[in-house]
Amino acid sequence: MPGLKSWDHYTAGVKATIEGPVNRLVTTGSLTLNNTKLAGFNLPSRMSAIEKLAGIKGGSDTEIQEFSGNVKVAPEGMTADAIKLILPAIGELGGGGTVGSDNSLNFKMQATVHTGGVAKIVNNEPVPFTVEGTCAEPVFHPDLKAVVKEEVKGVGKAAGGLLKGLLGGKKPN
Repeated sequence: MPGLKSWDHYTAGVKATIEGPVNRLVTTGSLTLNNTKLAGFNLPSRMSAIEKLAGIKGGSDTEIQEFSGNVKVAPEGMTADAIKLILPAIGELGGGGTVGSDNSLNFKMQATVHTGGVAKIVNNEPVPFTVEGTCAEPVFHPDLKAVVKEEVKGVGKAAGGLLKGLLGGKKPN
């Protein structure tokens, strides 16, 4: 399991509220972590599809410039939302999801990668992906359903703009 290693300095912050009976505590709050690294955990290599697309290079550690999010930890598992993760080797990741009581992962995320290589065609558009598996062995997959949904939405907007242009900005009767 990877561990946190600090750089010259790091900043961590936690704001939390704990409620409920001792045997069923529910903790909610927000957390931030800046300028640190996960030693022995190469996130870019785990995101191999995005890594190849973007032409990003991994290393033996994952440098974290900024990490923040909201969490809720309960006996049935954990939820996280408003996740923002800035990694110098990749770019910015965001999203949310759950960690089950059995450590199973179910996250829907987006990555705005540093464009290089083939990724220049996405023009800094977020690349949706999912995270499944377990905390010890996360598995990253491109979210093809989300990609198709965004493409259809984009085609609809383009068609609406084309109609507006053809009709001189007037709505059809």
